[in-house]
Amino acid sequence: MQYQEKRGLVFLLTNILVCIAFVSLCFLPAHGSEPQPSKERVVMATLLLVLLGSQISVRLIVIIVFAIIHKRATDEDTVDVDDEMDDMVDLKASHTSFTAFMICLVLSLVTQAIGMPLQVFFLGLGVAMMAYGILGDARKIVLYRRGV
Repeated sequence: MQYQEKRGLVFLLTNILVCIAFVSLCFLPAHGSEPQPSKERVVMATLLLVLLGSQISVRLIVIIVFAIIHKRATDEDTVDVDDEMDDMVDLKASHTSFTAFMICLVLSLVTQAIGMPLQVFFLGLGVAMMAYGILGDARKIVLYRRGV
């Protein structure tokens, strides 16, 4: 397995773990009181910000830890030299990610146009962010396996 494939697999697994944590936070039962629309909006917006921040920070930590572990395990220097294949893989994976995000975003907006609760919109945005990360990393793994 190539270095890029290993890195993509690790990124994919950490994205899935972050998404599982986000979903478990979203669906924790509210203790105590009746749900109030104004509080739900604040809670869902806060959860989306936490998801965004956690995806970025976890990605940075994983990059550092993966480089250290890979260096110790293989005794190879991890020189980040991107060739044309890496650029093409990133381009195609970004296209897949952006397409998934836009589809989820449009569907979230449609839920507001037809009068569904605001919580559905925020959950749709959360799904869009999760799909963006997971599908992009999965597409990179597939493209590296195929050789673009």
